[in-house]
Amino acid sequence: GIQIKVMKESVQAEVPKEKMEELRGIGDDVAKLNVIADKQLRMYIGKLQSIASLIFTLRPFVSALWAALYAESPGAPMACTWVQQFRHALDWIRVFFHTHAAAPITRTFYLRAHLNLGVKICITTDASPWGIGGFITADGIVVGYFMDAISSQDEWVLGQWRGTHEGQQCFEALASLVALRLWVKLWATGRCNLAVRSDNMTTCALVRDLKGKSTGLKLIASELALDIADATHEPDVVEHTPGLQNKVADVLSRKYEPGVKWELPAILKDATQCTVITRTESWWRSLYPPPLR
Repeated sequence: GIQIKVMKESVQAEVPKEKMEELRGIGDDVAKLNVIADKQLRMYIGKLQSIASLIFTLRPFVSALWAALYAESPGAPMACTWVQQFRHALDWIRVFFHTHAAAPITRTFYLRAHLNLGVKICITTDASPWGIGGFITADGIVVGYFMDAISSQDEWVLGQWRGTHEGQQCFEALASLVALRLWVKLWATGRCNLAVRSDNMTTCALVRDLKGKSTGLKLIASELALDIADATHEPDVVEHTPGLQNKVADVLSRKYEPGVKWELPAILKDATQCTVITRTESWWRSLYPPPLR
């Protein structure tokens, strides 16, 4: 469904208006059903999958449809799946196509981007059972940092509890999401070479693939997908940084740990402390899909 046009300094990829309208119509038809034949669901997923490599925002939602297809559907007719099992993902997919189907979706990939030219932006994050933290560099110079406590709202949304190691995977991924959203103006609009670093392998995989296994990680993957879809490009590099090399971010994440004698790392003394927006329900873009008009 993607049309490719090669130019001198760039490659342009486009999903035609007709394809967008087709997928909008299929989604609307599926939404009217209580149960769907697995063959029909697989066909719908395949059509979405064909353009998900270009439209990053679709990746976690398509993943949710695949999961429903291969999950058990107690009480459903043979070779069928309850639509309610993927209703949340379907709602968001329908919103996307109702918003964008009036015109083709176009993405341009520039040669200078392929050659990694431009400012080198690096975001490094970490999390502790009590907090998250991170810093950003531009061409190797630290320009900003943040630190924030895990809140009761975070616990409720992610289904994980602060002060224990069970929620570590979610909190590590949350740190990367907060950092990318906090510094979105530095990486999302102009072309740069963006690297995202974490000492957590699950977070690296989630930022790279926009997929998560647990409920909390799936939510964070959805949030990242929506943010990246609004940007002109996605991260060029996602790097795993061994814990010993992640010391600065680790210290920032421990600011709110009880009983810790805390000091700001010396490398950050000339950098700007950035204020993190409170993560209320409205901060989470994919928690509740917006109503269709």
